[in-house]
Amino acid sequence: MRKLGWIIGLIVAVALGLLVLRSMGKRAAERKAEAEAALAHAMPVQTARVELGDIEATIETSGTIAVREEADIVAKIPGRVASVLLDEGDAVRAGQVVVRLEQDDVLAQVAQAKAAASEALALSSYGRVTVSPMISEIDPYICVGCQVCRELCPYSAIEFDERRGVSVVNEAVCKGCGSCAAYCPSGAAKVKHFSDKQLFAEIDGLLDGIRFGDVA
Repeated sequence: MRKLGWIIGLIVAVALGLLVLRSMGKRAAERKAEAEAALAHAMPVQTARVELGDIEATIETSGTIAVREEADIVAKIPGRVASVLLDEGDAVRAGQVVVRLEQDDVLAQVAQAKAAASEALALSSYGRVTVSPMISEIDPYICVGCQVCRELCPYSAIEFDERRGVSVVNEAVCKGCGSCAAYCPSGAAKVKHFSDKQLFAEIDGLLDGIRFGDVA
């Protein structure tokens, strides 16, 4: 009887062991399935050893490049540019030559000025000088002081009166070419004895002569 009890106890113990093992196997399978599912949804990562270094980044943007200071280059005398002595971005110091003008134009202007000065000196050496009556004159009551005539006069015969603010013709130097009268924006400059009334009178005289056969 005692032997039968041992056998039954052994059978019960084996059955309990099998149940425990089955439960443990089932739990292990569930954990494995959970691990595989988590692995399937996991983000891939790359690991690396920690090192000290610089971080490089490229930034693309748009904008306008502006200089800190600007300077206008203006020549003291007009002329054509022969050469530029600097490149873009070069540093410039005060008084440095940056542009050279063509020498022919400059020399021609210098020679013209010398000729006008020499003529004026020659005229001043005479006690009395006879000049042509066909010279320019500027009406001071109409002149606005723009000084366009001074720049156009090829004989440097026009000066500017700072006190009155008007241009004045030097009758001893003027040759009566009419450049100032043709370009004067205010109509203050005219050539003596060539007013519109006089010109129209001459034209009428020529037409009358042609009409009556007095002019060939």
